[in-house]
Amino acid sequence: MPPVSGAQIYRLLSCALLPFSPSLALIALTFLYRNNYIKGETRLCEARWRIMPSTVIQSYEYSPALQMLDITFTSGVRYQYLEVPPFTVERFKRAFSKGQFFSKHIRPVYRFQRVHD
Repeated sequence: MPPVSGAQIYRLLSCALLPFSPSLALIALTFLYRNNYIKGETRLCEARWRIMPSTVIQSYEYSPALQMLDITFTSGVRYQYLEVPPFTVERFKRAFSKGQFFSKHIRPVYRFQRVHD
């Protein structure tokens, strides 16, 4: 049996485990990311949400046309941040700590609304 690649493990976790246990999937994905099994920007199986290793933010989606940043926190709560310019989202993507960047440069600056699914 050939070895399983980090990308294959990532797809398995994001498509199979994430819907049932988001926190466990996030821990596993964080381990893979930090140990260089997954490189670059990772995406969930639907390729809609971006997931990153963070203890605060589970995933996000950005609409450049609407300048809306949709963030799902590890608690499961989801907010939409309005009128967020693309350069702020680019800085957010590149930030070492997504939670710290969010707390300093997004939450106190941009209007938001909670999304009730």
